[in-house]
Amino acid sequence: MKENQIKRWKIIRGKGKGNYIIRDCILLAGIPTGILSFLFYELVFGGISKFDLILLFGCIIAGALFGIIYGAIYGLVTWKVNEKSFKNIVGEINETR
Repeated sequence: MKENQIKRWKIIRGKGKGNYIIRDCILLAGIPTGILSFLFYELVFGGISKFDLILLFGCIIAGALFGIIYGAIYGLVTWKVNEKSFKNIVGEINETR
């Protein structure tokens, strides 16, 4: 982690783990990614001729549910990795002083 990343991580860490997972990982990354991937999959492999309103809503709901699960797992893993990296860097800085 560089200095800017350390500053950003301190800000994120101060706001809390739940806020990071819900706001940054699920709402900003997971749900949009899930919806777009399900719609793209349906358009490419299902064909546009069979695409109707019910299928659109089904893709959006399934994509959102997938995005929530994906975002939560992604958030937990990145939190743990960043926390470990942050502690290692802070430990190295304290050892050099």
